[in-house]
Amino acid sequence: MKRSRYRWEAPRNFDDVVQRIKAASTNKERLDEISDTLIRHQPLLNYHFGRGSVYWRGRPVDSEAGFKNAREVGPPPSTATEAGRLNDPAEPILYASTRTHTVFNELHLKGGDYVHLIGVRIRPKVAFHIMAVGELFHVFKTGRSRILGDKIAAELNRMLNDTDPDLGRRLVYVDALLDSYLADPNARDYDYLHSRAIARAIFRKVDLIEAFFYPSICQESGMNLAVRCETYKRKMHIASSQVVKIIRYRENLGLFDYEICRHATRVNEDGNFQWLEGERDVSDRVVLFELTDEEEKFCEAKNNELTGNDYLDIVKLYSQSASAPEKTKQQNQEKHNYRN
Repeated sequence: MKRSRYRWEAPRNFDDVVQRIKAASTNKERLDEISDTLIRHQPLLNYHFGRGSVYWRGRPVDSEAGFKNAREVGPPPSTATEAGRLNDPAEPILYASTRTHTVFNELHLKGGDYVHLIGVRIRPKVAFHIMAVGELFHVFKTGRSRILGDKIAAELNRMLNDTDPDLGRRLVYVDALLDSYLADPNARDYDYLHSRAIARAIFRKVDLIEAFFYPSICQESGMNLAVRCETYKRKMHIASSQVVKIIRYRENLGLFDYEICRHATRVNEDGNFQWLEGERDVSDRVVLFELTDEEEKFCEAKNNELTGNDYLDIVKLYSQSASAPEKTKQQNQEKHNYRN
Protein backbone atom coordinates (compact mmCIF):
# COMPACT_ATOMS: atom_id res chain seq x y z
CA MET A 1 0.00 0.00 0.00
CA LYS A 2 1.26 3.45 -0.87
CA ARG A 3 2.08 5.42 2.26
CA SER A 4 2.07 9.16 2.79
CA ARG A 5 5.46 10.87 2.83
CA TYR A 6 3.97 13.57 5.07
CA ARG A 7 2.88 13.61 8.70
CA TRP A 8 -0.76 13.93 7.86
CA GLU A 9 -3.65 12.32 9.71
CA ALA A 10 -7.42 12.46 9.47
CA PRO A 11 -10.36 10.72 11.21
CA ARG A 12 -10.90 7.26 9.81
CA ASN A 13 -14.70 7.43 10.02
CA PHE A 14 -15.71 10.76 8.54
CA ASP A 15 -19.45 10.09 8.84
CA ASP A 16 -18.99 9.46 12.56
CA VAL A 17 -17.29 12.87 12.91
CA VAL A 18 -20.24 14.56 11.20
CA GLN A 19 -22.69 12.85 13.57
CA ARG A 20 -20.61 13.76 16.64
CA ILE A 21 -20.63 17.44 15.60
CA LYS A 22 -24.40 17.37 15.12
CA ALA A 23 -24.89 15.74 18.52
CA ALA A 24 -22.74 18.40 20.17
CA SER A 25 -24.29 21.34 18.32
CA THR A 26 -25.15 23.26 21.52
CA ASN A 27 -22.31 22.02 23.72
CA LYS A 28 -19.32 24.40 23.65
CA GLU A 29 -16.95 22.03 25.48
CA ARG A 30 -17.72 19.10 23.18
CA LEU A 31 -17.42 21.28 20.07
CA ASP A 32 -14.05 22.55 21.30
CA GLU A 33 -12.87 18.97 21.85
CA ILE A 34 -13.97 17.82 18.39
CA SER A 35 -12.57 20.93 16.67
CA ASP A 36 -9.23 20.57 18.42
CA THR A 37 -9.00 16.97 17.22
CA LEU A 38 -9.82 17.92 13.64
CA ILE A 39 -7.48 20.92 13.49
CA ARG A 40 -4.57 19.27 15.30
CA HIS A 41 -3.64 17.04 12.36
CA GLN A 42 -5.29 18.83 9.46
CA PRO A 43 -2.66 20.33 7.09
CA LEU A 44 -4.02 23.88 7.08
CA LEU A 45 -1.81 25.82 4.70
CA ASN A 46 0.87 27.81 6.49
CA TYR A 47 1.52 31.23 4.97
CA HIS A 48 4.33 33.55 5.97
CA PHE A 49 3.12 36.93 4.80
CA GLY A 50 4.93 40.24 4.69
CA ARG A 51 4.10 43.64 3.27
CA GLY A 52 2.20 43.54 0.02
CA SER A 53 -1.53 43.15 -0.45
CA VAL A 54 -4.16 45.54 0.83
CA TYR A 55 -7.01 43.96 2.81
CA TRP A 56 -10.33 45.79 2.84
CA ARG A 57 -12.77 46.47 5.64
CA GLY A 58 -15.98 48.50 5.45
CA ARG A 59 -18.77 49.99 7.54
CA PRO A 60 -22.02 51.45 6.20
CA VAL A 61 -22.27 55.20 6.71
CA ASP A 62 -25.08 57.74 6.28
CA SER A 63 -23.43 60.04 3.73
CA GLU A 64 -20.33 60.67 1.64
CA ALA A 65 -18.78 62.48 4.64
CA GLY A 66 -17.72 59.12 6.06
CA PHE A 67 -16.48 58.54 9.57
CA LYS A 68 -14.24 61.05 11.30
CA ASN A 69 -11.87 58.71 13.12
CA ALA A 70 -10.16 55.44 12.24
CA ARG A 71 -11.46 53.87 15.46
CA GLU A 72 -14.95 53.99 13.97
CA VAL A 73 -13.96 51.78 11.05
CA GLY A 74 -11.57 49.40 12.82
CA PRO A 75 -12.43 46.50 15.13
CA PRO A 76 -14.84 47.40 17.95
CA PRO A 77 -13.69 47.76 21.57
CA SER A 78 -13.99 44.62 23.71
CA THR A 79 -16.77 46.20 25.77
CA ALA A 80 -18.96 46.48 22.67
CA THR A 81 -18.05 43.13 21.09
CA GLU A 82 -20.74 40.47 20.86
CA ALA A 83 -20.26 36.90 19.67
CA GLY A 84 -19.42 36.86 15.96
CA ARG A 85 -18.62 34.31 13.30
CA LEU A 86 -15.06 33.84 14.57
CA ASN A 87 -14.87 35.77 17.83
CA ASP A 88 -16.21 35.18 21.32
CA PRO A 89 -17.96 37.93 23.32
CA ALA A 90 -15.58 40.71 24.47
CA GLU A 91 -12.84 39.29 22.20
CA PRO A 92 -12.87 41.34 18.97
CA ILE A 93 -11.17 40.24 15.77
CA LEU A 94 -10.40 42.37 12.74
CA TYR A 95 -12.43 41.07 9.79
CA ALA A 96 -11.25 42.08 6.33
CA SER A 97 -11.54 40.86 2.72
CA THR A 98 -9.17 40.48 -0.18
CA ARG A 99 -11.52 42.38 -2.54
CA THR A 100 -13.83 45.36 -2.14
CA HIS A 101 -16.73 43.57 -3.86
CA THR A 102 -16.52 40.87 -1.20
CA VAL A 103 -16.92 43.59 1.45
CA PHE A 104 -19.96 44.99 -0.39
CA ASN A 105 -21.55 41.54 -0.53
CA GLU A 106 -20.81 40.76 3.12
CA LEU A 107 -22.49 44.04 4.14
CA HIS A 108 -25.53 43.34 1.92
CA LEU A 109 -25.34 46.78 0.33
CA LYS A 110 -27.82 48.06 -2.23
CA GLY A 111 -28.18 51.02 -4.56
CA GLY A 112 -27.99 54.37 -2.76
CA ASP A 113 -25.99 53.05 0.21
CA TYR A 114 -22.74 54.63 1.33
CA VAL A 115 -19.84 52.64 2.79
CA HIS A 116 -16.59 53.80 4.35
CA LEU A 117 -13.73 51.50 3.28
CA ILE A 118 -10.30 51.22 4.80
CA GLY A 119 -7.45 49.25 3.26
CA VAL A 120 -4.98 47.77 5.75
CA ARG A 121 -1.48 46.47 5.04
CA ILE A 122 1.27 44.71 6.93
CA ARG A 123 3.91 47.16 8.15
CA PRO A 124 7.40 47.26 6.55
CA LYS A 125 9.99 44.82 7.92
CA VAL A 126 7.22 42.85 9.63
CA ALA A 127 5.66 39.49 8.81
CA PHE A 128 3.31 37.07 10.49
CA HIS A 129 1.99 33.58 9.99
CA ILE A 130 -1.41 33.07 8.42
CA MET A 131 -3.34 29.83 7.97
CA ALA A 132 -6.23 29.07 5.63
CA VAL A 133 -9.32 26.91 5.85
CA GLY A 134 -10.90 25.37 2.78
CA GLU A 135 -7.95 26.01 0.47
CA LEU A 136 -6.86 22.36 0.26
CA PHE A 137 -10.44 21.53 -0.71
CA HIS A 138 -10.43 24.28 -3.35
CA VAL A 139 -7.09 23.14 -4.81
CA PHE A 140 -8.43 19.57 -4.96
CA LYS A 141 -11.56 20.74 -6.82
CA THR A 142 -10.00 23.20 -9.24
CA GLY A 143 -6.22 22.67 -9.25
CA ARG A 144 -5.81 26.35 -8.39
CA SER A 145 -5.55 28.49 -5.30
CA ARG A 146 -7.78 31.47 -4.47
CA ILE A 147 -4.99 33.37 -2.73
CA LEU A 148 -1.70 31.85 -3.92
CA GLY A 149 0.05 31.29 -7.20
CA ASP A 150 -0.13 28.24 -9.40
CA LYS A 151 3.25 27.02 -8.15
CA ILE A 152 1.97 26.42 -4.61
CA ALA A 153 -1.25 24.87 -5.92
CA ALA A 154 0.78 22.46 -8.06
CA GLU A 155 2.94 21.55 -5.06
CA LEU A 156 -0.15 20.80 -2.98
CA ASN A 157 -1.58 18.63 -5.76
CA ARG A 158 1.65 16.65 -5.82
CA MET A 159 1.59 16.24 -2.05
CA LEU A 160 -1.96 14.88 -2.23
CA ASN A 161 -0.90 12.53 -5.02
CA ASP A 162 1.93 11.25 -2.81
CA THR A 163 -0.55 10.49 -0.04
CA ASP A 164 -2.43 7.24 0.46
CA PRO A 165 -5.66 7.70 -1.57
CA ASP A 166 -7.97 6.93 1.35
CA LEU A 167 -6.12 9.36 3.63
CA GLY A 168 -6.07 12.01 0.91
CA ARG A 169 -9.85 11.79 0.50
CA ARG A 170 -10.38 12.08 4.26
CA LEU A 171 -8.13 15.15 4.44
CA VAL A 172 -10.15 16.84 1.70
CA TYR A 173 -13.43 15.85 3.39
CA VAL A 174 -12.35 17.44 6.68
CA ASP A 175 -11.18 20.63 4.96
CA ALA A 176 -14.49 20.84 3.10
CA LEU A 177 -16.38 20.28 6.35
CA LEU A 178 -14.50 23.07 8.13
CA ASP A 179 -15.05 25.30 5.09
CA SER A 180 -18.80 24.65 5.19
CA TYR A 181 -19.12 25.61 8.86
CA LEU A 182 -17.10 28.82 8.47
CA ALA A 183 -19.18 29.85 5.44
CA ASP A 184 -22.55 28.70 6.81
CA PRO A 185 -25.08 31.48 6.07
CA ASN A 186 -27.24 30.25 8.98
CA ALA A 187 -24.46 30.23 11.57
CA ARG A 188 -26.06 33.12 13.47
CA ASP A 189 -29.06 30.88 14.26
CA TYR A 190 -26.71 28.70 16.35
CA ASP A 191 -24.92 31.64 18.00
CA TYR A 192 -21.89 30.88 15.78
CA LEU A 193 -20.97 28.01 18.13
CA HIS A 194 -19.45 25.82 15.38
CA SER A 195 -17.44 28.53 13.60
CA ARG A 196 -16.19 30.01 16.90
CA ALA A 197 -15.03 26.57 18.05
CA ILE A 198 -13.08 26.12 14.80
CA ALA A 199 -11.49 29.57 15.16
CA ARG A 200 -10.41 28.85 18.74
CA ALA A 201 -8.91 25.54 17.63
CA ILE A 202 -6.96 27.20 14.80
CA PHE A 203 -5.46 29.84 17.08
CA ARG A 204 -4.60 27.14 19.65
CA LYS A 205 -2.93 24.87 17.08
CA VAL A 206 0.23 26.92 16.67
CA ASP A 207 1.26 29.83 18.89
CA LEU A 208 2.64 31.68 15.85
CA ILE A 209 -0.69 31.83 14.03
CA GLU A 210 -1.98 35.39 14.16
CA ALA A 211 -4.54 35.36 11.35
CA PHE A 212 -6.27 33.03 8.94
CA PHE A 213 -8.12 33.14 5.65
CA TYR A 214 -11.63 31.72 5.39
CA PRO A 215 -14.23 31.65 2.59
CA SER A 216 -16.73 34.44 2.08
CA ILE A 217 -20.29 33.66 3.03
CA CYS A 218 -21.81 35.88 0.36
CA GLN A 219 -19.52 35.74 -2.68
CA GLU A 220 -18.29 32.62 -4.42
CA SER A 221 -14.47 32.45 -4.43
CA GLY A 222 -14.31 35.52 -2.17
CA MET A 223 -11.86 35.28 0.71
CA ASN A 224 -11.90 36.97 4.10
CA LEU A 225 -9.12 37.45 6.62
CA ALA A 226 -9.51 37.26 10.40
CA VAL A 227 -6.68 38.92 12.36
CA ARG A 228 -6.06 38.96 16.09
CA CYS A 229 -6.57 42.51 17.33
CA GLU A 230 -3.19 42.68 19.04
CA THR A 231 -1.57 41.65 15.76
CA TYR A 232 -3.51 44.33 13.87
CA LYS A 233 -2.37 47.01 16.32
CA ARG A 234 1.30 45.97 16.27
CA LYS A 235 1.85 44.76 12.73
CA MET A 236 -0.65 46.43 10.40
CA HIS A 237 -1.64 49.97 9.47
CA ILE A 238 -4.28 51.77 7.43
CA ALA A 239 -2.99 52.48 3.93
CA SER A 240 -6.15 53.70 2.22
CA SER A 241 -9.47 55.23 3.20
CA GLN A 242 -12.35 56.06 0.88
CA VAL A 243 -16.09 56.63 0.96
CA VAL A 244 -18.02 54.79 -1.72
CA LYS A 245 -21.58 55.23 -2.97
CA ILE A 246 -23.27 52.13 -4.34
CA ILE A 247 -25.05 52.95 -7.59
CA ARG A 248 -26.52 49.56 -8.36
CA TYR A 249 -26.31 46.01 -7.06
CA ARG A 250 -26.30 43.47 -9.88
CA GLU A 251 -27.76 40.64 -7.83
CA ASN A 252 -27.51 37.98 -10.54
CA LEU A 253 -23.74 38.62 -10.76
CA GLY A 254 -22.93 39.47 -7.15
CA LEU A 255 -21.25 42.66 -8.42
CA PHE A 256 -21.77 46.37 -7.84
CA ASP A 257 -21.72 49.59 -9.82
CA TYR A 258 -20.26 52.23 -7.50
CA GLU A 259 -18.42 55.52 -7.37
CA ILE A 260 -15.73 56.75 -5.01
CA CYS A 261 -16.88 59.97 -3.37
CA ARG A 262 -13.93 60.77 -1.16
CA HIS A 263 -10.30 59.76 -0.54
CA ALA A 264 -8.24 60.28 2.60
CA THR A 265 -4.57 61.21 2.28
CA ARG A 266 -3.48 60.12 5.76
CA VAL A 267 -4.52 59.23 9.29
CA ASN A 268 -3.48 61.95 11.74
CA GLU A 269 -1.90 61.23 15.12
CA ASP A 270 -5.27 61.59 16.83
CA GLY A 271 -6.74 58.96 14.49
CA ASN A 272 -8.77 61.44 12.42
CA PHE A 273 -8.76 61.06 8.66
CA GLN A 274 -7.30 63.88 6.59
CA TRP A 275 -9.33 64.06 3.39
CA LEU A 276 -8.31 65.05 -0.10
CA GLU A 277 -9.90 68.42 -0.81
CA GLY A 278 -10.49 70.49 -3.93
CA GLU A 279 -10.38 67.58 -6.38
CA ARG A 280 -13.24 67.45 -8.89
CA ASP A 281 -12.86 63.79 -9.88
CA VAL A 282 -11.53 61.15 -7.50
CA SER A 283 -13.49 58.18 -8.80
CA ASP A 284 -10.73 56.76 -11.00
CA ARG A 285 -7.79 57.40 -8.69
CA VAL A 286 -5.96 55.09 -6.32
CA VAL A 287 -4.73 56.83 -3.18
CA LEU A 288 -2.34 55.02 -0.84
CA PHE A 289 -0.50 56.48 2.13
CA GLU A 290 2.02 55.45 4.82
CA LEU A 291 4.34 54.35 2.00
CA THR A 292 7.95 53.22 2.23
CA ASP A 293 10.73 55.08 0.43
CA GLU A 294 10.68 52.52 -2.36
CA GLU A 295 6.92 52.87 -2.77
CA GLU A 296 7.20 56.68 -2.71
CA LYS A 297 9.75 56.56 -5.55
CA PHE A 298 7.43 54.32 -7.53
CA CYS A 299 4.56 56.81 -7.07
CA GLU A 300 6.75 59.78 -8.02
CA ALA A 301 7.69 58.03 -11.24
CA LYS A 302 3.96 57.85 -11.98
CA ASN A 303 3.46 61.55 -11.09
CA ASN A 304 1.47 60.34 -8.07
CA GLU A 305 -1.43 59.42 -10.36
CA LEU A 306 -1.86 55.71 -9.79
CA THR A 307 -3.99 53.66 -12.14
CA GLY A 308 -5.45 50.28 -11.28
CA ASN A 309 -2.46 48.49 -12.83
CA ASP A 310 -0.05 50.78 -10.93
CA TYR A 311 -1.82 49.73 -7.74
CA LEU A 312 -1.24 46.07 -8.62
CA ASP A 313 2.44 46.79 -9.27
CA ILE A 314 3.01 48.68 -6.03
CA VAL A 315 1.62 45.91 -3.83
CA LYS A 316 4.01 43.49 -5.54
CA LEU A 317 7.11 45.50 -4.66
CA TYR A 318 7.54 43.34 -1.57
CA SER A 319 7.89 39.59 -1.45
CA GLN A 320 4.82 37.74 -0.24
CA SER A 321 4.76 33.99 -0.41
CA ALA A 322 3.61 30.81 1.24
CA SER A 323 5.17 27.64 2.59
CA ALA A 324 3.87 24.12 2.23
CA PRO A 325 2.28 22.57 5.33
CA GLU A 326 5.39 20.58 6.33
CA LYS A 327 7.90 23.47 6.35
CA THR A 328 9.55 24.13 9.69
CA LYS A 329 9.73 27.47 11.46
CA GLN A 330 13.47 27.71 10.76
CA GLN A 331 12.98 27.02 7.07
CA ASN A 332 10.33 29.71 6.90
CA GLN A 333 12.56 32.27 8.59
CA GLU A 334 15.43 31.54 6.22
CA LYS A 335 13.24 31.64 3.13
CA HIS A 336 11.37 34.91 3.67
CA ASN A 337 13.16 38.23 4.02
CA TYR A 338 11.37 41.55 3.87
CA ARG A 339 13.19 44.80 3.24
CA ASN A 340 12.26 48.42 3.65
